[in-house]
Amino acid sequence: MSLPESVSIRSTDATEEQVGKLIQEQAGQGPQGANRRKHRRLPYRLMAVLLLPDRPEEDSSILVLTNNISSGGLAFKHSSELAPGSRCKVKIMLSTGGLAVCEGRIVRCRLLAGGGYEVGLQFAQLLDLTLVTTPAEEPGSLRTKLRRAASAILRR
Repeated sequence: MSLPESVSIRSTDATEEQVGKLIQEQAGQGPQGANRRKHRRLPYRLMAVLLLPDRPEEDSSILVLTNNISSGGLAFKHSSELAPGSRCKVKIMLSTGGLAVCEGRIVRCRLLAGGGYEVGLQFAQLLDLTLVTTPAEEPGSLRTKLRRAASAILRR
């Protein structure tokens, strides 16, 4: 996301609260930023396989941990930077136990404070979220489902 070069505010023009709201809106965190999101995001913490056709064959298939999903895309963590605009496909688990292969493109890649990147992927076509598995949040159950999902994806 790009911020404007500068925003001029004279101290007599606005209260501290109004300045804070303006800064949040410019950063996409306030009401204007929230309204830009087209699809509601849901927690989705499973392994998925990212397919990058523009990379050499040995680097073209990457196992990633997803963070959330919407009908328009998903977010995941990755150890290295991925260029926004890159075409890709992602294999994700369905509630039926099958796999969906969704085409899309990288739209965002943000450096995380603890290292690695959070990547935003936009689907080329909307996904029916009723088909997607959303695991329970209990740690033992989540760990088990992550292992099973990773095994299933890697076998295919």
